[in-house]
Parts: sequence; C-alpha cells; structure tokens
Amino acid sequence: MSLTGPDRRTHLVVYGAAEAIDTEPLRAELTAEVFGALSGNPPPAAEDISAMLDEQRRTVLRVTPRTTVFHQ
Repeated sequence: MSLTGPDRRTHLVVYGAAEAIDTEPLRAELTAEVFGALSGNPPPAAEDISAMLDEQRRTVLRVTPRTTVFHQ
C-alpha cells in the first residue's frame, strides 16, 4: 500500500499482508470505527451504514504491516 502526502513529495509505503473484507457484519463495524475516528463523533451503528456500503460497493482493506518505508 502506498500513501502520498498532500504536498505530493512525502510518501509512505507499507508492505504486509492484505485482507479484503466485503461481508457483514465486520465490514460495517470496521467502517463505522473509521467514520467515528475521522469525524471526532461516536461511530454510527454498523447496521445503519450497511446499505450505503452496498450501494457504493465498498470493501475494507485491512493491512497488517510487516515493513514501512518513508520517503521525503
């Protein structure tokens, strides 16, 4: 997985095992946790966002890092 900073110069590469999670209830539970963390609010109920995840055809990609490399 590779992440690029907003300045387009910093770059983080994460090497590890990736797992696609596309079934309920885990997909909605993990997504709700992320929504809560990003918004600063309590996470929504997983059952409340499941239909939206289906409509948007979303999958959670869980990466267990083995090594990271940061470039500046």
